[in-house]
Amino acid sequence: MEDKLNVKGLIFDFGGTLDTGGNHWGEVLWEVYRHFDVPVAKDAFRKAYIHGERTLAMHPLIQPHFHFADVLRAKLRIQLGYLQEQGMLSASFAPPRGVGRGHGRVCRRMYSRGAGAECQGAGQAEAEV
Repeated sequence: MEDKLNVKGLIFDFGGTLDTGGNHWGEVLWEVYRHFDVPVAKDAFRKAYIHGERTLAMHPLIQPHFHFADVLRAKLRIQLGYLQEQGMLSASFAPPRGVGRGHGRVCRRMYSRGAGAECQGAGQAEAEV
């Protein structure tokens, strides 16, 4: 029988990335929200996460000089802003000081798995949101 597709390989996309041990980034960031008791439901977080990803896809907010921690911080700002604008998070909510360290913790976790240069600057980013 003739091979009509001439398939040379298959690629599977399961929604995770190699740098997170196969966990979807939404789940990794949700862990940070939970760890720091950000008072939102998971459904609200999911909407904010999707909004953030779409915003970053449409606008050049991530700059070439950004390190991994800078990208995570930008995502958090977009997500929290969206949650507040949509009334899903109190406008008076101020992220706990440790939320920035949550990004540093995620970055260090990735670094320990070999992310390397992507995590440069995580130390400076830890106290910032």
